Amino acid sequence: MASARRRNNETSLDESQSSNKMPRNDKSHIAALILARGGSKGIPLKNIKMLAGVPLIGWVLRAAVDSGMFDSCLKETGEQTVPFNLEPAKRPRRQDWPGELCENGSFYFAKKEIIEKEGHLQGGKLTYYEMLPEYSVDIDVDIDWPVAEQRVLRYGYFGKDTPEVVRLMFCNISGCLTDGKIFMSVSGEAMVSVNTRDTTGLRMLQEEQVEVILLTTEKDPIDPALLQKLEDRIKCKVEKVGKEPLNDLKSIVEKKKLEWKDVAFMGFDQADVKCLNLAGLSAVPGDAPAVAKKAAKYICHCAGGSGAVRDFTEHIRLQKQMAKSQREQDRIDRHNF
Repeated sequence: MASARRRNNETSLDESQSSNKMPRNDKSHIAALILARGGSKGIPLKNIKMLAGVPLIGWVLRAAVDSGMFDSCLKETGEQTVPFNLEPAKRPRRQDWPGELCENGSFYFAKKEIIEKEGHLQGGKLTYYEMLPEYSVDIDVDIDWPVAEQRVLRYGYFGKDTPEVVRLMFCNISGCLTDGKIFMSVSGEAMVSVNTRDTTGLRMLQEEQVEVILLTTEKDPIDPALLQKLEDRIKCKVEKVGKEPLNDLKSIVEKKKLEWKDVAFMGFDQADVKCLNLAGLSAVPGDAPAVAKKAAKYICHCAGGSGAVRDFTEHIRLQKQMAKSQREQDRIDRHNF
């Protein structure tokens, strides 16, 4: 079985996954073989390029793992598709297909015997599944990427669990919002550097009804006057936490009648590990110590004070978009696929 789409539609994304395995009547073994090459001329290494926060190949892998379609058997319709303009062993590239239906290469189902005997994935009795255009996006050149990203946000498969929707964000000032440096003037004034991209990201979260609380510690060298200016500039509260931030933050979460799955936490060091593990979404800057990176659910591409906070806020907003899409989209009937 192969996938195809109408040629006059622009757009290849399979959503044939199912959360439960289909019933099987024999002892056959159905395996999924995912072909991914790195030599694309249009977009080099496109299979590992990030698409809506996930590597391109990750969308396929997640759907295949969660599908329940493999190691099970399909519905036999008794119908046979006979190609009038295709020799399976010498099929053209999907870009060159001249027919009414265009093979998009999203998936193939074939018996092992056909592969061993014929040396290719198609042969014998053939049938096809015509994918709806919204689930089919060809990615050949750079300008296709934003189209595909918007399409997966609307129709993509996001896994068995609903993406977390954050209502409260805790963010460390030192190491996250700043690079941890303190500048001293000749007159003794202390100064810190804050990236405007980061503060803009925090404001964008606030506009989406996400409360932001900045965190500082007793040992933090930032002057209280600077903290006050920071609080006034970003329009969010600054909380002082102790050696174990979790002990202080638990009461805040409980007071707001939230669960930790509703919380995003951005930390930097070993003291933040418990919060990083507990929060629904958690992140560290790209220059964080290894112990913190291991606990975080997301590692930012930027260093602290250089756009890391903006990176994480974009990730949070993306998760919100995914959750909204998952609630709205109509799924394919996987049991009758």
